[in-house]
Amino acid sequence: MAIRITGMYSGLDTESIINDLVSAQSVKKSSLVKAQTKLSWKQDAWKALNTKIYNFYTNVVDDMRWQASYQKKTTSVSNSSAVTVIASKGAVNGVQDLQIQKLAKQGFLTGANLSELNGGKKFTAKSTLGELGVTGAGSFSVEINGKFTDIKVDENTKISDLVNKLGAAGVNASFDEKSQRFFVSSKASGEAANFHLVGNNTAGMDILSKLGMMTKEDLNSGAYNTWANYKDDAGNYSADYYTALSNEVQKRANAFKKENDELTKKNESLQKQIDKLNEDKNNATLTADDIQKIDEKIAELTKSKDDNTAKIADNEQYFSVDGDGKVTGTTALETKVTADFEQKITDAKDVLSNLGSYAASAGATKTEGQDAVISLNGAEFTSDTNTFEINGLTLTVLKETEKNETITLTTGEDTDGIYDMIKNFLTEYNKLIVEMDSLYNAESSKGYDPLTSEEKQAMADSEIEEWEKKIKDSLLRRDSTLGTVKDAMKSIMLKGATVNGKQMYLSDFGINTLGYFNAADNEKGVYHINGDKDDPHVKNEDDQLRAMIASDPDAVVSFFSQLANNVHDDLMNKMSATKLSSAFTVYNDKEMKDEYDAYTSRIAKEEKRLNDLMDKWYSKFSKMETALAKLESKNNAVAGMFGG
Repeated sequence: MAIRITGMYSGLDTESIINDLVSAQSVKKSSLVKAQTKLSWKQDAWKALNTKIYNFYTNVVDDMRWQASYQKKTTSVSNSSAVTVIASKGAVNGVQDLQIQKLAKQGFLTGANLSELNGGKKFTAKSTLGELGVTGAGSFSVEINGKFTDIKVDENTKISDLVNKLGAAGVNASFDEKSQRFFVSSKASGEAANFHLVGNNTAGMDILSKLGMMTKEDLNSGAYNTWANYKDDAGNYSADYYTALSNEVQKRANAFKKENDELTKKNESLQKQIDKLNEDKNNATLTADDIQKIDEKIAELTKSKDDNTAKIADNEQYFSVDGDGKVTGTTALETKVTADFEQKITDAKDVLSNLGSYAASAGATKTEGQDAVISLNGAEFTSDTNTFEINGLTLTVLKETEKNETITLTTGEDTDGIYDMIKNFLTEYNKLIVEMDSLYNAESSKGYDPLTSEEKQAMADSEIEEWEKKIKDSLLRRDSTLGTVKDAMKSIMLKGATVNGKQMYLSDFGINTLGYFNAADNEKGVYHINGDKDDPHVKNEDDQLRAMIASDPDAVVSFFSQLANNVHDDLMNKMSATKLSSAFTVYNDKEMKDEYDAYTSRIAKEEKRLNDLMDKWYSKFSKMETALAKLESKNNAVAGMFGG
């Protein structure tokens, strides 16, 4: 930035003089800045209004266009404390009979009081199972719908760790320190989600007993009998054993094949990463540290790939795939599964021989999970939740019916639903038309322009806010585009529609404006529904709309769907993309952006012109100051010659 010399020798206020000399040019720039600011505010005003118009178009009008949207049903029930019903448009009108035999329930296990089992000693989540009397390692299974998940614990396992293991096995679990009990429940209702805790062997049974999680029902578990019956005392195997063995071999072979496929895909991905890193090492700009980091990452990925490769090789000993892609278990897998089955059989026989010793410690209680069962019109339905979806009805059952009790479900047209839909359409239309009229008829702000920074410094914050509000409120006053949009919407609402060969209007349904002299300012285009209890102007009038919905719903639906289509089509045309506007925009946003950018260019030019002019004047005054300095220097020299 050039150094500007002020009136050091002339004594003149150079800066003020130059500002006055360039004031005309400065005013021109300020005028452009103010005009651009005002345009920016107008863009914001249009964006806000356009959003409301678009929301009305998509969220209100679009749904009103389709006659299917008016097909609303309602179902009343004779005992709302036992069932709630939601009727879809496909529900059949009529009366139906309902009985509720069972509610869907989750399985719940409430453990025994551990403090009572251990002489009054208190336990926390940090307590170990060893403190509960568990010695050595053991396991038990969580069984859900035939799937068993083993849980292995020992005396060092904390109660909190056990809770986490149960959660990972597919049940909800917690330990309540106040009641000193474990609480376990299925994660969903219904029979399929029910669970059982099964000791895998006597060690597992002992652990369940020490944890207070064994029930008397567990002592009669059929799982032990199933395994024990696979082999009799003479060492003979049943036919069920060979079937179960074959199924398990095939199941595990498929699992090994699936795992290998997944590992192969992972290795392919890892190799691509390794190749990419090797390419990156060829970058000449890399430092030694960069190369070292890349090598470390390559080593990490290579190890993962090698581990996967080893796992793939290990799995391959257990299955083979023929030319048709059929997976078969190998002899090695059959040997492995056979050994597992033998251990299961041994454990089951061991548990059965010791069941009696656990009877006294089976202090947990269990509520079995069950499906909901209902009878609708004599036909039985089941669900794993308490919700049923049947022939257009969504029923949520809340309690079982009394013996010989029948609940009556009555389905019919939802008059209130259709009425509310029309009322919502008019409410949203009214809000939009009031806002557009208010913006169009706003008071003039003639003489008000956006303030410059210097002008704001001379005003209080409240004065600035009031000044700018005056301008912003009037930005769309008498705007031709706004006038076109609102007048078109009003015109469509007045035209009505043809129903069964007869031209009908909103007034035929008891829907009118209040009239020019009775309506408040900017509310002359607002529609009121006669008999609307929420509208003080017409709440005492006859409810003609509701009566027509009840007596001739087809005519009502036909009229309002046509009306909505007309509004929709008009707005769609006005929101079509043009050279001056974007899609879904009713105003010329592109044109306004170009105008804003043009202001930016003009302001930049005026800024440069102003700076050049100021530099010119500062240069002239600088030369004058330099000349005065030289003159003063000569005068001082002459005065010195004469002893001055």
